[in-house]
Amino acid sequence: MRLINGLAYRCSNMLMNQLKENHEKRRVYYYGFIIVFGAILKGLIIFSVSFLLGVLLPTLFIVLMFGSVRMIIGGSHLDKYWRCIFTSMSFFILISLASKYSLNYWNSASIAVFVAVTFIIALSGILKWAPSDSPNRPITNEIEKKRFRTLSILYSFLWVILISCVLILNITGRLSDSSKIYIIAACFTFLLAIFAISPAGYKFFRFVSGKKAKVKL
Repeated sequence: MRLINGLAYRCSNMLMNQLKENHEKRRVYYYGFIIVFGAILKGLIIFSVSFLLGVLLPTLFIVLMFGSVRMIIGGSHLDKYWRCIFTSMSFFILISLASKYSLNYWNSASIAVFVAVTFIIALSGILKWAPSDSPNRPITNEIEKKRFRTLSILYSFLWVILISCVLILNITGRLSDSSKIYIIAACFTFLLAIFAISPAGYKFFRFVSGKKAKVKL
């Protein structure tokens, strides 16, 4: 986006002059500022829309969880920033709304089954596709791949333990009924992260990017 690019250029140029660096350093600063300003803009948009729709807290939870799992398992990316903002915001808000307004249709047993199914699908996807690299973050070192795969597997087991504990606390009445929203949202978010590393996910995101859907199986 022009606004972000302009701000990043001015800030990187000012920092280069202050530190008396060369133009190569300015290029590094430029891309760093683009990431920072882009993250701020993306956060403000998601915050504003989720607040207006009354799903601010579930959406923030989804963003944090999705970001944490993506750091480990990787996944496909969009080429244009505005596409990234629109697509990620749409998924996050949709999960929040679905978790909130479907709450009355879930009982403890059905949520427990959903958690189990999510864990099985997530673990299977991780064992098959994780870690999934991208042009922005290529993973070519075999040691690094094994490390990220191990972390991904540990993340899935830690996830199911924590979610199960929250569900047990809810069933025993130690947590309010609204805590089920976060359990449901956590399941949908984990499934979204697995979708992003699957061949179908790469195909979908390439389609959104307007590119030919050619993916590696």
